[in-house]
Amino acid sequence: MIMKFMNKRRIVIYGGLILLLAVVTGSLYEIESDQFAILAKDYFETVIDRKVEIGRATVNLLGRVTLKDVKVYNPPGYSSNIFLHADKAYLTMGMTGGETSGFRPRNIIVEKPEVFYERPDTRPWNTEDFWKAKTARHDHPTFIMPIEIRNATIHYSDSRVGKSGISLTLKKANISLTVTSDGSEIRNVLVANGVPAVGFGSFDFLMKSHPNARQSEITIQFHEADPRPLKPFYEFIGFLNINSGKIDGRYRLNFDQDTILHTADLRVLDAEIEHTITKTKFSGVSPRFTLESIARDTVTEVRNLKIFWKNTIISGNGSFSNRTSKARFTNMNFMTKDGKAEDISFLLCDPSFSASGPVTGSCSIFSDRNLEKYRVEIDLTKTKTLYGNFLEKDPYLKSLLKIDGTVGQKPSSIDIEIENSKGILQPFNHGWALLLTELRGEDAERIFTFIRNRSIFSLKGSLTGKAEISKNEVDGSLDLLNAELIYPDYFNKPKNDRANLDFRIKIIDSALEFENLNLRLASSLISGSGRWSEKSCDISLAIPKIKWKDAKKFIPILKEDPSSRFHFDGEAGGTFKVVSYGGNEGAEIIANLDLDGTSLDFAGVGTKRIGQNSSLRIHGKTGSSAFTIQDGELGVLNTKLSLNGEFGNAAYRISLSNPSTGLDGLKTILASRLWSLLNAIDAEGQGGIEIDIESRNEEMKVNAELDAGRAILSYGDTWYKPIGESFKLRTQLTSEADGIHVERFELNQGNSTLICQGSIGAGRNAPITVDVRANLDVRQFKERAPGLERIKIEGRNAAQALELISDKEHRAAITGRLSGTLEEPKFSLIMERLASRVIANSIGGQIRALGSIISSPLRLGKEIIEGVIGTDSDRAEKGE
Repeated sequence: MIMKFMNKRRIVIYGGLILLLAVVTGSLYEIESDQFAILAKDYFETVIDRKVEIGRATVNLLGRVTLKDVKVYNPPGYSSNIFLHADKAYLTMGMTGGETSGFRPRNIIVEKPEVFYERPDTRPWNTEDFWKAKTARHDHPTFIMPIEIRNATIHYSDSRVGKSGISLTLKKANISLTVTSDGSEIRNVLVANGVPAVGFGSFDFLMKSHPNARQSEITIQFHEADPRPLKPFYEFIGFLNINSGKIDGRYRLNFDQDTILHTADLRVLDAEIEHTITKTKFSGVSPRFTLESIARDTVTEVRNLKIFWKNTIISGNGSFSNRTSKARFTNMNFMTKDGKAEDISFLLCDPSFSASGPVTGSCSIFSDRNLEKYRVEIDLTKTKTLYGNFLEKDPYLKSLLKIDGTVGQKPSSIDIEIENSKGILQPFNHGWALLLTELRGEDAERIFTFIRNRSIFSLKGSLTGKAEISKNEVDGSLDLLNAELIYPDYFNKPKNDRANLDFRIKIIDSALEFENLNLRLASSLISGSGRWSEKSCDISLAIPKIKWKDAKKFIPILKEDPSSRFHFDGEAGGTFKVVSYGGNEGAEIIANLDLDGTSLDFAGVGTKRIGQNSSLRIHGKTGSSAFTIQDGELGVLNTKLSLNGEFGNAAYRISLSNPSTGLDGLKTILASRLWSLLNAIDAEGQGGIEIDIESRNEEMKVNAELDAGRAILSYGDTWYKPIGESFKLRTQLTSEADGIHVERFELNQGNSTLICQGSIGAGRNAPITVDVRANLDVRQFKERAPGLERIKIEGRNAAQALELISDKEHRAAITGRLSGTLEEPKFSLIMERLASRVIANSIGGQIRALGSIISSPLRLGKEIIEGVIGTDSDRAEKGE
């Protein structure tokens, strides 16, 4: 029994070894079979209804068939005639069971195939016949056949996606395909997990087909895949481009007869998103996209698109034609309600624009003459909005933008409405051209950074203009006719006064840098450059021409008080510089003016007339209530006087001095009002001048001294003063509304003195009352005034008359009174003051004639002098 059992055991072991050896050797030993190649070719052509080629076929004893050089062809009309090419495919044969059971492939393994998926311009997908129902040429067998595809290379090409189609190559894809036949229909379920995406990342792929129902479904699950190769799929959004990031999420396509339903829920992680219009880039963002759309043969309809961008939701819908459609069009609408402006400020279409706060907006992308245009409407009322350093708008200031342009390009125009102000922006080189159809002053004060919140500046009314804006540079012009501009102490332009401003400025840190400024005020022109901010300013002005009537109207510091005793008119030119460092220090002002065209009137004293060469240099400083001239110079003809003083409200103080200057300017000014005889006096050489003028309300006080010892003075051959001889003039007078009060007028020449006191009324017919006292060195006076010899009345000349009243020291004292008016002056000799009444009576005529000489210049000037002593020609005819 034991031996019998042992023999049976050996038989079993040996039988098993023989069977194992048969299996091993059978699997290794393959027989080449043309018949199997033909059978496999016929089988696959029956299943997929495509042309199939098989190079060779081998079979082993276990029934595994190896197919080599397998090719599945495309229908005609595709760029590649091959749909699939594999070097090897393995088929495991067996009975499949079912009503149509037979010896068929039970599973298939395809090694390293190359697959070409393609949809060209005018044909459907080259796989469409796999999932669409068609009239069967024969009954299908029933089976379930798994197919394993290893390390596939998939070429994906769709020319109908985006603007120029898409082409991708996926490598090392491992795919599980289950083919199921119920006899009337072959269904497919394709699963591919962990397929490496183009660039980086991976995705899972699931496809199910139901040909008889003409339905299929594809689901793609992305795992941090590179978004850049997928750009054609989202190009229809128009205003966004994904430069980098990682796509994560699901994308599904449902093929239902002639339509494809797209649904998606995708997030781009750690992305850099670029706004295609402004090229603004956003880094480190993770937007989410959800989509529902239907694609037909030529049109895609977007039913529900949502872009979750930071804290804002942008929704979209519309339709667009596919690239191959004969009628090309786009009609997409995007909108957001109560979005966050800081999230979507890129919709403002300029990187210099930024905003924060709730915003409502819409964007339409549409076709116009084969171009894709866009229109954006944004309500920024609730936002805080900035444009560079140029504009700053606070919340709840009504603000609307309407933006028009071509997709991918800068807007063609932006309509702006802020409260009651309106303007239009248009692209210009690298910036914007702004047309201000109306800018209200109160709006400007609230939005422009360089004037907002500055209590020292006020802008009322409205203005119009245009400007070119590039980053923080502005070049433009403004019409200020209907505007009122107030910058206390410096500028005040009333409404309805003509004014135009041309400017080129830079805005840097809320400061204005003027490169070119031209201001036309009525008939005046001012040009300038410099820098101005709330805390400081440094502005240089060039003044080709300014009318003083314009300056007094627009510049408060120059405005005349009606009671002032100083007036100026005409026009001037020159340069003007203002430097201020803020605080209470005031502004430093440096002026150099040409006053040839200016008249200066020191009431009751004299006038510098238009046309007389003159200039003014001032270095001063503004204060809280006055302007102080620290250093300056006033030049009239050859008279040059250093200048300092202070101008305040209805009051001023001026000091003029020069120890050595020409005298023509001084005598010309004095001759214009006080004593016209001075115009006929020739002055050579230098003199010293000191003048102090103080004015308050209607009163002006003048203290003046003239030292002309180094000058030669002459009046024809009537009178002269040689160089080196003492000649001093001192005067103290007060000019008021009713005239001039001469407190003291003292003239010293050599050893002679003339002193006057009294008053001169205002106007040519006003009364004159001036007491005159003269103490003369008769001999010296006769020598200096040879014209006295020619005054002959009642047989004596004036020189002889002076001799008669002189004392033994040859000095004569004369006292008299000047009365009458400037038109009809009279000089009365006070006779009782003379030493001898008899002598006084005898020379009275000569003295009265001398009085006529003194008073006549007040009436008619040189002409009356000539009437008293005769002209040179008259004297020549008489032989005198």
